[in-house]
Amino acid sequence: DYIDPVVDVQGDQLCLNWNAETGSRYRIQGRTSLLEVAWNNVDEVVADRSDMQYCLALDTPYRFFRIEPIEGEDPPALPVIDPVLALVGDQLCMDWATEVNRSYVVQAKVNLEEEAWTDLSSLTAVGEITQYCVDLPAPYRFFRIVEGDLVSPPREEVFVDVVLNVGDNEICLDWDSETGRTYQIEGLVDLRDGDWVVIDTVIADANQSAYCLELPTEIRFLRVLAGDIEAPVDTVEFIDAILQIEDKQICLEWPSHAGDIFTVEARTGLQDSVWTAIEQVQATGDQTRYCVQLPTKFRFFRIRSGGGDPQLPGDRVITAFIDPVVEFNQNRICLLWTATEGSDYVIQANRGVTSLDWQQVEVITANDANMQFCVSLPTTYQFFRIGELAGQPGVPVEPVVLSYIDPIMSLADDQVCLSWSSTTGEVYQVEATSDISVGNWSVLETLESNGNSLTHCIDLPAEHAFYRIAVLEGNPREEGKEPGAAAPANIDSVSFANGQITVRWSGMSGLAYRISFANSLLGPWNDIPQVITSETDSFEFVDDGSLTGGLLSPRFYRVNLLPMP
Repeated sequence: DYIDPVVDVQGDQLCLNWNAETGSRYRIQGRTSLLEVAWNNVDEVVADRSDMQYCLALDTPYRFFRIEPIEGEDPPALPVIDPVLALVGDQLCMDWATEVNRSYVVQAKVNLEEEAWTDLSSLTAVGEITQYCVDLPAPYRFFRIVEGDLVSPPREEVFVDVVLNVGDNEICLDWDSETGRTYQIEGLVDLRDGDWVVIDTVIADANQSAYCLELPTEIRFLRVLAGDIEAPVDTVEFIDAILQIEDKQICLEWPSHAGDIFTVEARTGLQDSVWTAIEQVQATGDQTRYCVQLPTKFRFFRIRSGGGDPQLPGDRVITAFIDPVVEFNQNRICLLWTATEGSDYVIQANRGVTSLDWQQVEVITANDANMQFCVSLPTTYQFFRIGELAGQPGVPVEPVVLSYIDPIMSLADDQVCLSWSSTTGEVYQVEATSDISVGNWSVLETLESNGNSLTHCIDLPAEHAFYRIAVLEGNPREEGKEPGAAAPANIDSVSFANGQITVRWSGMSGLAYRISFANSLLGPWNDIPQVITSETDSFEFVDDGSLTGGLLSPRFYRVNLLPMP
């Protein structure tokens, strides 16, 4: 019988947890895809406790795991080497023939009658002869060398050449990159310290990459370490567009062919590592034009050739996720689900069980109650889900105001500036009125925070005399959509300890969440009736099996934000 472990992510490791019998041997097996027939042997372990845990690096190629109990005799002992002993000064030195990159363990005893050997050191051979010395006098009289496995040679670190630029309150690194390769940005406060700190890791999406730090910063030295190719990445082509400002608009114009698809992408500052797709356009001639109304929070724009990952049309939001039935049909994988005719659905896909990076594959309108969408095999995607879109494209969204903030006002350079404390990811609306007794407030600007403070300035003389800041709900409801559907929330961590699984996530105090669980990514998903709230921004749910029918594995969780009453 095989054991299904409970899988959780701990830092940069993927850990398997299961109930074991102390002293028993277990074989860890894995496979990269459900399409594989055979399981691969990953490792063998001997249980030294009843709640066993085995961890792998997050970049392991395996996505599915099982544990096989091993019965029978213990495996044969590793080869033992008798070293040549010699007195060198006030040390006793051991020499033995070695194989480069093979590991060896130096062991010792005081008396041969002792049952166990004591490990003195573990080392990896770098030549054909290895020497290990102990200071005299030593408590041990007998020594031996235990031969281990071959280990991979240490990887040579490759640092890329960077161009350093100092901009408006930020310092930026630019370098030639390889699409799909990871790059680790490292920083150092003092060269005498020697301990470089990992600031961030990015995956290049083009042959030029940039990373920016806000000033001031205590980091004085920066470098970029090239990593591995994460996954096959489609070649991305960017178009040089002519940018013009006219009639309170920023307009982009570029050469095209009728029928071509382009994606307009933007970001608010050089410090943003991710470009936001704001629109997809289809060319109708040899020149294509797209304009953005001013004012806008975006400062930088680019044009990407092709649809790539289709974006949601307009400002539409996903109101609920549907778990499709998955079928394999010849050289295709097909998703089937029950739909509402005339409603729009977005198909999303993911390349790994530990990744939160869901890519949008297609947006379709249901023309039948039973819908099907197929993807040709082979494909780099391993997991799929269907999102139901709210309302109709282009229908204005009425924002939901959670609270109001009184901003700090200051005068500078013929402007009145409003400043307030903010939370990253929160959306704020600047409102103004000329007569506070009337209460007819006008919306001046909507801003999304990427830090702990925001500022908005108005030119003087100003039309209004009074100002306030509205804190908006993250996902405003579409017109005609009832506020009954729960919105998905991101899980921070899932851990297993003391026979319980703990799910943790971040949110706003006072909000309510509900957990759903499944024993397969394909479902079915079951709602737990318990409503979870918190007086802080940290939330957690502890699964001891009483509400979920026992701690079966694999076990998957989903957190849904319940609508405001």
